[in-house]
Amino acid sequence: MNLTGVFPVYRAECLYWLDRFGLSDWEPVFRLEVLDDAIAMATTYSLSRKVFFSLATEVEDAEACGTAIEVACAFHEVCHVLLRPIIQMIEIEEAEHACINRLKGAFFENRVHSAENLSGSPANQGHIPEAERVTGLQGAE
Repeated sequence: MNLTGVFPVYRAECLYWLDRFGLSDWEPVFRLEVLDDAIAMATTYSLSRKVFFSLATEVEDAEACGTAIEVACAFHEVCHVLLRPIIQMIEIEEAEHACINRLKGAFFENRVHSAENLSGSPANQGHIPEAERVTGLQGAE
C-alpha cells in the first residue's frame, strides 16, 4: 500500500499532538521516505531541538496496519518526542554506571584480590598483605 496520499494527514496529526502535549520547543521536519523496518519514525536531536518525522512511502501489509494508520503513527511518534527526556536520563544513568564500573575495574581489581587475602580481624582490615608490601631498596638489610 502506498502511503504518499496520507502524508498530509500524518503531518497535520503530528503537529496537532506536538501542540496538544506542549512540545512547541521542538522544530518538526517532515519526510516521506523508504523505511525498511518501520511505518513511521521520529528522530530527535536534542541540542538543536529538531525532530524529523518520517513516514514510509510503502507498507506491505496494509490490513495489519488497520485504518487511519497515519493518525495512530503520528500519535505514536510524537509520544517518542514527549518521552525523550526520560529516555535521555536513563541513558545517562546507564552510561554513568558503565563508566564507574570501568573505573572500578581499572583501579580496584587488584585491591579487591588483595583484600580477599586479608584475615578477618579488624586490625588487618585495610592493610596490604605482607607479601605485597614494598620494602624499599632490595638488598638493604
